[in-house]
Amino acid sequence: MIKKLLVILMFAPISAIAGTIYCSGEITNTYVSSGASLYVKGTWRNDYMRLCNLTGTVNNTNAITCSMWASYAATAMTNKKQVKIAFADNGGVTCANMGTYSNAPKVIYVMLTKTDIL
Repeated sequence: MIKKLLVILMFAPISAIAGTIYCSGEITNTYVSSGASLYVKGTWRNDYMRLCNLTGTVNNTNAITCSMWASYAATAMTNKKQVKIAFADNGGVTCANMGTYSNAPKVIYVMLTKTDIL
């Protein structure tokens, strides 16, 4: 019984910290690597981050969802629209300091907004 209580207490702070980070702004560049990973460079971080993979599953995001996100990224750049991307927060991460490339947090969703970039 005490062991179970210790395990619960040990992980309680982690679940209290975990949440979602919402980053909004412009996608200034996007590319697909030879390994089919989709990368974007957003104004909220000013560096590249991997969103997903177009041929496989990354962080529980399948290729069909990834292809939609690639379409959103291209549309946002072409039509000068903002995006809002929700990332899993594993504690203390902000839009400005999150990991880059494949070290970026798990993406929860990508939203194409109606807001124009001036």
